[in-house]
Amino acid sequence: MKLGVCFSARQTGRIAIAKEAGFDYVEVSISEMSDMSRKEIDIFKQALGDNGIPCEAANCFIKGENKVVGKTVDYNAIIEYLHKVLPIAFDIGIKTIVFGSGGSRNREDDFPEDEAYRQVTAFLRDYAGPECAKYGVRIAVEPLVHWASKMIHTVEEAVCLSQDCALDNVKALADLFHMYENGDDVANILKYNNQIIHSHIANPPKRRFPLRADEFDYKSFLDNLKSVGCERCSIESGTDDFEADAKAAFKVLNSLR
Repeated sequence: MKLGVCFSARQTGRIAIAKEAGFDYVEVSISEMSDMSRKEIDIFKQALGDNGIPCEAANCFIKGENKVVGKTVDYNAIIEYLHKVLPIAFDIGIKTIVFGSGGSRNREDDFPEDEAYRQVTAFLRDYAGPECAKYGVRIAVEPLVHWASKMIHTVEEAVCLSQDCALDNVKALADLFHMYENGDDVANILKYNNQIIHSHIANPPKRRFPLRADEFDYKSFLDNLKSVGCERCSIESGTDDFEADAKAAFKVLNSLR
């Protein structure tokens, strides 16, 4: 399993740190990159090449204002957005994009849950999935903590959604923080062989970098992911000292993978 670390694409100085720490790849926000100038993107791409580390994954697929659920879904705007971000992803070499995007997929309290599910399925099946396939990109559906989204909270629900899409490039993600907050047992991962293609990890109670192997049961999470064929795991968490925490966290996770 490959290990990666998340940060802003504008924080290009972190690329060298990630490489020196030992990470296999980096992960950034594709929605943030959609707002970057061509010069900024080229600087990021050059830093990847200079340091010999790829950007294989991206998160934050859809901006909050581009609703895929609710009464005001604008498919023309969604298509326009996809046509903007996917060439960027292809240019950078991104292989997997995470569909968390709580603001985009969240439904209003009075909006029917079954209709919201139909809409998000249609978005992935009819729009995002086929467009991503043109660029060799896979989508990892991310279950989110309850306060971030009113739908898709567990790995089981993410897998079911991906299966309802019936596309080879739409699968699921497991995130240790969200699983912990939602009471989703990491043992549930073992039910879904070849259905979970990407993962996120952090020290769940505080969503910080994992700094010691004995502070949480990271091993069970990683072992279960490996058992079902998950290819990558990225650290997605807060930090007050990226360099020190990235190096310490890689040592911990590398000893467990």
